[in-house]
Amino acid sequence: MANSNSSGFRCVDQIRSSGGWIVTGLYQGSNAESSGLEIDDLILKVNGKDVKSLDFEKRWELFAVDAIELIVIRHGVRKSIEFPIEEYKL
Repeated sequence: MANSNSSGFRCVDQIRSSGGWIVTGLYQGSNAESSGLEIDDLILKVNGKDVKSLDFEKRWELFAVDAIELIVIRHGVRKSIEFPIEEYKL
């Protein structure tokens, strides 16, 4: 089996309507979930990079790191959420 990195969440591109990427799912027990990331969080930045300037189709290249920092908006409040990227077997 091959190893792969996992962000521990799913998101959709809502740049045009909301100005960021919206979290649509969390993997149960993932570092993303444990760190406090929630469904419907609006992701504005990934590791300091504004998502408006990123290619959504290549977003997973951003997660080829050991840890990630997301800047999100939740209920009008800006939050920083950090967590290690997980490895899982395919």
